[in-house]
Amino acid sequence: MSTMTVGCIQTTVNPPLTSGIYEALLEKAERELDEARKEKEKWGLYAERVERERDHYKESIEEISVTIQDWLDSIVQEPSLDFIRAIKAWADKKLNNG
Repeated sequence: MSTMTVGCIQTTVNPPLTSGIYEALLEKAERELDEARKEKEKWGLYAERVERERDHYKESIEEISVTIQDWLDSIVQEPSLDFIRAIKAWADKKLNNG
């Protein structure tokens, strides 16, 4: 069995990229893509953390608001002894002077 060369095709329009340049460009593109993915993931995690913190503060504010409202309601329903004594002293003074 014999082999025969039929022809050779060459291009003169664009010189072919050498494999070293092609590989370097491909590696650079892959690094940039990886960095872009990492950046997206970092900002995604940051956004999730900000949302969790916002929800935590919102819950805290709601708890504080309920606590303040409960405290205000308790003042109206259960006046302190000092307040009662002050009213009694004022009433006694008015009765004795009046």
